[in-house]
Amino acid sequence: MNVTPKKFLWTLFSLVFTASLLTGLLVIVGLSQKSQDVSRTSAVGEKVDLTLSPSRIAITLDTANAANNEFTVTVLATPGNAAKISAITSVLNYSTNLSLISVTPGTFFSYPSGTEMLNLGTTCSAAGDCRTAASGVACTGSRCVNSTYPANTTGRVRFDLGAACDVTHLGCLNNACSVLKGSGADTCSTTCSGTDTGAVAARCYPATAVGTLATVRFRATAAGAATVSMNQTNSQAAGLDANNALANNNTNIATYTTASSVSITVTNSPTPTLTPTPTPTPTPTPTLTPTPTPTPTPPPGTVSLPFRVKFQGITAANSLNCPARGMRVVLTAVGNTTEVLRRNVALTPNANGVYIGQVDGIPAGNYDVYLKGANQLAVKINNFDLTATPATRVDWTTLPIKAGDVTGTTIAGATAQDNLIDLSDWQKVFNNISLSIEVDPMSTTNPKAIMDLNCDKVVDTQDLQLIYNNVKLEYGPGGQE
Repeated sequence: MNVTPKKFLWTLFSLVFTASLLTGLLVIVGLSQKSQDVSRTSAVGEKVDLTLSPSRIAITLDTANAANNEFTVTVLATPGNAAKISAITSVLNYSTNLSLISVTPGTFFSYPSGTEMLNLGTTCSAAGDCRTAASGVACTGSRCVNSTYPANTTGRVRFDLGAACDVTHLGCLNNACSVLKGSGADTCSTTCSGTDTGAVAARCYPATAVGTLATVRFRATAAGAATVSMNQTNSQAAGLDANNALANNNTNIATYTTASSVSITVTNSPTPTLTPTPTPTPTPTPTLTPTPTPTPTPPPGTVSLPFRVKFQGITAANSLNCPARGMRVVLTAVGNTTEVLRRNVALTPNANGVYIGQVDGIPAGNYDVYLKGANQLAVKINNFDLTATPATRVDWTTLPIKAGDVTGTTIAGATAQDNLIDLSDWQKVFNNISLSIEVDPMSTTNPKAIMDLNCDKVVDTQDLQLIYNNVKLEYGPGGQE
C-alpha cells in the first residue's frame, strides 16, 4: 500500500491528538476524585461553645422591693468549624440563696411560619406538644417531663431548644434528635427517606451564627456568695457539618470555656447605727422676729432641664458597676445647627438602671436637643419646649441610645468617638475580647473601658453582639465628630 507523506502526517497528528485528549480526561477525573475526597474530610471537629455572661454580679438586698434583687444570666452559643446546630440541651446549677424566676428563649434558633421545632421548648399546654409523647413524655406543670426531661427543681434548671423543620421532614435530623432524647424511640425517626438526608439544609433551619440561646432570670433571697454554672455533664448539643452529615459521628459537640459560670455576691443593705443624742437643758430664748429665708432662683429668663435616659445594654444589676456616666447635651436653634448651649452632664443611676441628670441656666425658648453618650450614637429631640422648667423630670428612657461607638478620629493628639457605628468598631471590640480579664468600665486610663458597653466588667461577645445589631453606615444626628 502506498502511503503518501501527506497522509502519514495526518495519521500521526490524529494519534497524538487522541492520546492528549485521553490524558486530559484522566487528569480531570483524578482532580474530581480528589475534590470529592477533600469535601468529605474538610468538615471535621464541628462544635458549639456554650458560655454564660456576665462573669460577675453584685446584688445589695432590697427588703422593700424584691424585684430589685433580680438579675439575668445570658446563655450564649457560638458555633465553630461550619457546624449547623440542630438542637441544644442546657442545664444550669445555681446556689440555694437564689430562686429561679423565668427562662426566655433567645434568637439563636428561629422558627419560620409553617415549621415545627425539632426539639422540646420551654413550655407546653398538652402532651401533643411534646415530640416524644408516645414514649411516655407528659406535659406536667407546663413542662415536657419524663426520666430524660426531669422537672426543674431547686438549684437546677433545664431548657431544651432546637432548629425548626418542615413537619414532613423532621426525620432528616433523627440522629441529632437521639443525641438529646436518649436511646428510646423517637417519632421523627420514621419519616425520613434516604434521599432526604442530603437536603436537611433546605428543609430545616439550624443555627450557624453566634447568638443568645436563652436569658435566665434569678432572684437573690439571702446574703452570701452564690454561683450559676453550666452543668457540663448534662448539657448537650447536636448538629450537622458543612456537608449536611451528622457532626462528629452522632456525639455531643458542646464545648465550654472559662466563662461557663457566674459569680454573684449578695450583701445585706447596711443598717445605720443610731447614736443617742443628749437632751439639752432648756434656756430662755429671746423672742425674735422671723426673717424669711430667700429661695434660690435661677438667673432671670433661664430654665432647667431635668431628664432621665436608659443606656442600651446596661441592666439594673450592671449599672452598679457604672455609678456615673457622662452625656453631652447640646441645644441648637430649631431647624438649624447654631449652638445655643453645650454641656457635659454627669448622670447617676437609680435602682432600676435608669440614669438621671439635669442641665441648669438655659435661656428660655424652644430648641432641638442632641444627646451623646461616651460610646453611644447621638440622638435628637426636635423642637423641644423649654419656655419654662418642666414640672416633672423629662422621660427619655424610650429613646434608642444605641451602644457601639468606640472608635473615632485623632485630633491634636486626642482620640474622640466619631458618632458612627461601623466595622471598625466591631473589629476593635473583637480584637480585645478576653473572658478572663476584668475591666473597670469607670477607668480613665484603661483603653478597654470604653469597649465594655454593658458595664459587666468584661469585654465579651455581648458587647460584640450590641455592635453587630447597631452597625449602620451613616452618622448619628449631628453628623461626624
